[in-house]
Amino acid sequence: MTKIYSDNALISALLRSPKPLTILIGSALSLPDENSIGVPGVSGIVERIKKHVESVGLIDEFNQEMKGVTDTQLYQKGLEFVAGWQSQDAVNQIIIDAVKEAYDPLNEEWGAPNAIVELCDFIKESDGLVRTILTTNFDPLIQKRLKKIGVDYLQINLDSDGSLANISSSNDKDLKIVHLHGFWDKTNSLHTQAQLQAERPQLKASLKDILFDTTMLIIGYGGWDDVFINALGDATYENNKEVNILWAFYEKDELRIINNNKHLFTKLQKFITQGRFKPYAGIDCKNFFGSVLKKKNM
Repeated sequence: MTKIYSDNALISALLRSPKPLTILIGSALSLPDENSIGVPGVSGIVERIKKHVESVGLIDEFNQEMKGVTDTQLYQKGLEFVAGWQSQDAVNQIIIDAVKEAYDPLNEEWGAPNAIVELCDFIKESDGLVRTILTTNFDPLIQKRLKKIGVDYLQINLDSDGSLANISSSNDKDLKIVHLHGFWDKTNSLHTQAQLQAERPQLKASLKDILFDTTMLIIGYGGWDDVFINALGDATYENNKEVNILWAFYEKDELRIINNNKHLFTKLQKFITQGRFKPYAGIDCKNFFGSVLKKKNM
């Protein structure tokens, strides 16, 4: 049975990493805190899809197409419907409107959920330990917060294939923020199974290089079958290459983690056997990086 570790073990592994850090973040970090603003999650997007198709007179067709679709499939299948029955522009607009929920026009400020605040504080105080942020999110919340606290970064938005190898800034020490599935107001946003599973060989090669060169922390990410997961799988076929993957699961129950992620654990069995992939249970991204900083400063 796969060994699953605690939050304290993850903090220790991060602070004692033999390599620089890459952090992959998902939508959980941009969710609003209680009584505050942020970007709606999957269920919030699904509600927006339903309102949209009703507003354009396609609700009956939508309901017919969604028969037999599970709740977990509604996000992808719903946006696939909008793209096919209307346009990719309509899909992009749904995402733009959703991201705008994190903006306060009265105070002209973007929301800063605690998870984003603590992550950015950790980046600033880590003295260059964090090299790259990979994200499947479309929103600008991490950039807005980093700018506010004086951290320079280089932003890369990818809605198709592209290499990260030759991208540099005036300062090579600048943090790189890579939007793997596009950016809310500058590119198309990728959601459907066909889009996420499309061949992106240059990006996949770049992601494998990052895997081999850094310690990879994955947090707040649901593990879509996308270019990142494909890069992980391909990396298992590389000989004489070492990875260090730390996967933070919100779920506390170890048996549920294993049962709900059988496909992932099967794909990465080689790394598990080698001790190169380590899962951690009970990691709440809303306050995790604050705990890391507290331990670092003790």
